[in-house]
Amino acid sequence: MKILLICPPIRETSPANSVPLGTGYIASSLREKRHNVEVLDINCFRYSREIVENLIKKSTHEAIGIGALTSQYGRI
Repeated sequence: MKILLICPPIRETSPANSVPLGTGYIASSLREKRHNVEVLDINCFRYSREIVENLIKKSTHEAIGIGALTSQYGRI
């Protein structure tokens, strides 16, 4: 299965300073099961909303997962 995991922005006014370990663990586990996994780390690369929307619209993934902290609720 082709899976996309998305890491939304945490603090848009501060530079990214952490690695999304939870998403990494999930991706690793899925890859061990032979799934094709990609990670879209919006927090790290600071993609605009338009870029993210276009990437998702053009996506051929069969499943999409989004992980977030409670403080990110309004930004997803």
